[in-house]
Amino acid sequence: MLSNQFFSLQGLDLVAGFMLYFAVFCVVGWLIEMTYLGTARQGMINSGFLQGPFIPAFACGTLLIYPFTLLAAMFPVWLQLVLFAILATIIEYMAHWTLEKILGIRIWDYSDEFLHFQGRICLKYTFFWLVLVTLLVYVLQPLAVAFIEHLPRPVLRPLALIMFVIIGADYIYSIRLFGRLSRAITRVCGLMGLESGPLHDLQFNRPRIMNEKKRVKKLLHLAANRELEQTVLTRLFVDRLYLAEPAFQAAIRDIIDHPKFQAWHDHQDNASLTYRQHLRIAELSWRFCQAMGFDATAAARGALLCAYKRCKLSPISHARTVLFPQTTVLQWVTKDLGKTNRVERDIILWYKWPINFKAPATMEALMVSFAAKLVKSLEYRPALAHLYKAELEIAAHG
Repeated sequence: MLSNQFFSLQGLDLVAGFMLYFAVFCVVGWLIEMTYLGTARQGMINSGFLQGPFIPAFACGTLLIYPFTLLAAMFPVWLQLVLFAILATIIEYMAHWTLEKILGIRIWDYSDEFLHFQGRICLKYTFFWLVLVTLLVYVLQPLAVAFIEHLPRPVLRPLALIMFVIIGADYIYSIRLFGRLSRAITRVCGLMGLESGPLHDLQFNRPRIMNEKKRVKKLLHLAANRELEQTVLTRLFVDRLYLAEPAFQAAIRDIIDHPKFQAWHDHQDNASLTYRQHLRIAELSWRFCQAMGFDATAAARGALLCAYKRCKLSPISHARTVLFPQTTVLQWVTKDLGKTNRVERDIILWYKWPINFKAPATMEALMVSFAAKLVKSLEYRPALAHLYKAELEIAAHG
């Protein structure tokens, strides 16, 4: 029996052991994924659908592999590992299908990978699963079982229940949060005359980090996209404000006129493009929030402030920007540019959601998050072209 082979636990203690086993590997999966994607992006990011440090798909895989380690014991080790890797790939497919069909979320996309199936699984990641399964069976699983076995019995059941409740609550919260933003995007698109489907994809359907360069390179080879990209970057992203409303200009004037802010975008490498991009993000955020009755002033200011960086960084400061980028930016903004309000702080810290470690608390920050993806994503320049149609027509005839 499984209880005799792996756990010495019995009855409800065995159930609690499996619950805690699941929770442990939710966290382990998140750590592995965060390390991998964070290394590719050169910064710490939150991975997965949930807001906390949990990836249930990884834990489900370990739970399913757990009994198969006993059932497949008659086979050679190499065949066991291959079977486990195939099983993990099937679990990955089912997790992807569930998120896409039920919640409309496509968190990873292998469409650019060799020998992929529906963009959900591919040969390369099956090999990755083979490595992870080997690590799981020979290192992680024995450690997890030993850890759970050595917990005092009065602690085991309450701890398992607490972890299970936390993960379940996170799942419910995440579904509600994604639904909240989805409804907001639908409303924004209706007000701006845009199709909501492609822009839902922009916010929710995140490609793998390692595919982004190939995807952008492929898009740049299309003549229409090259022409549009050149038009947008050379005609729209200039150091003047297209939105002539005095209230918008007044909202950000003290920021763009501040000597330290000017020193950053005038003298630091690549800061000029970042500054122009965040001007556009501020403008879009202003428009979105005005149309929906949110705090447009705080949205515009926060969108601009979250780009700020100091010109000279010590090695320690540079390390902090890698590990805690937006927390560091907030400290710089507070010391160099002045105090911020609650909405502005929420934007600075969490506008990169859903790869942040926490979801924004305000709708203004969610709108800035959406606007930032719209401005920075090459694939959605046509949406920008629609929003800036008048300026594009002037540029085309100028």
